[in-house]
Amino acid sequence: MTDRDILVEALNAIVPIWAQEKQSQTLLTQHPSYVRVLKPLAAAVERCAAFQAVDGWQLFSANAGAVLYSEMLALRVLYRADSELSPLDGALQPQSMPSRDH
Repeated sequence: MTDRDILVEALNAIVPIWAQEKQSQTLLTQHPSYVRVLKPLAAAVERCAAFQAVDGWQLFSANAGAVLYSEMLALRVLYRADSELSPLDGALQPQSMPSRDH
């Protein structure tokens, strides 16, 4: 199973839960629940070979650094899926995810 397949499978399960959670929230209060959304997606990120290669690395920008960890990346994957991918019959389509394979 590729990294992409792992994330698409996880997002198919999580995006509907996230959509339901944020219905009663304002834009400023939309934070995914840890147990139902973020933790399972972080677990999927941890299964990805690309993440395993950089887990715990620190990125530097100017005088600041951020450590790469699965929950940080999971949140970014969730927000990207929420804003850029449109569900088709309740499932995200793997071909609609941009590929980094060139």
